[in-house]
Amino acid sequence: MKGKLLPFEKLYGDLVNQSMQTRWMNKEQAEKYSLEEMAKWPAWRDKAAQMLERLQH
Repeated sequence: MKGKLLPFEKLYGDLVNQSMQTRWMNKEQAEKYSLEEMAKWPAWRDKAAQMLERLQH
């Protein structure tokens, strides 16, 4: 996958699963944490921020 971004959904799902396994989070916590982290990444900043905003309302 030289030079190509992974699809948002795949990256998000992988990060959620990794967070649950390594950080002892439940799914809800891992989803929120993953979106907060992805919101810091330039490629996913806008989409993650929108999803995080929906999660919090």
